[in-house]
Order: sequence, then structure tokens, then C-alpha cells
Amino acid sequence: MLSTIVERAVVLSGADAAPIYRYRRSERVFRLGTSTGFGDALAAAIRGVRIREEETTAMARAVAERVPVQIPISARRRTSRCAISLTRPASARC
Repeated sequence: MLSTIVERAVVLSGADAAPIYRYRRSERVFRLGTSTGFGDALAAAIRGVRIREEETTAMARAVAERVPVQIPISARRRTSRCAISLTRPASARC
């Protein structure tokens, strides 16, 4: 069911790819639930990363406001290097 949602979100938004992250309240971390448009290797790498709530403003806002968050293209340009570096240790991230 989540794969259908993320696939439709890509079509409706005109995006190239999209993820849906799952939030584990007890640990305050996000993990990739499902995605579309990412290659298998990138999806597998991201799936192994645990993103702490305090590491990302957009995801923290989604938790606090209990709403989905879409990052505008202008913001993606500024943060694209950070998104790519998710597979590096936290100390090496931007």
C-alpha cells in the first residue's frame, strides 16, 4: 500500500523520485519505509541509515505538526549535497 502512495505522489508532484520514511517514536529516528525512482543500490544504502529526529528540520516538522512535508525545488538545490551524504557517518555529513 505504501508503494502505491509513493508512486502516485511522484506522478502527482512531477518529481523524479520520492521516499516515505517511517518514524519510530521510542527511538526518535526515521528509516526509509519505501521509495520509488531511486536505484536499488541507493535505496538499500538509505534503508540502512537511521536519521535522528534532530538531524533534519523537515522531518522534525512533520513529527511536530503531524503533516507530510514536501521539500521545494529551491530548498533541494541547497541541500542536495546533504541528501547524498546520508550514507556517510554522521560526523562526515554536511
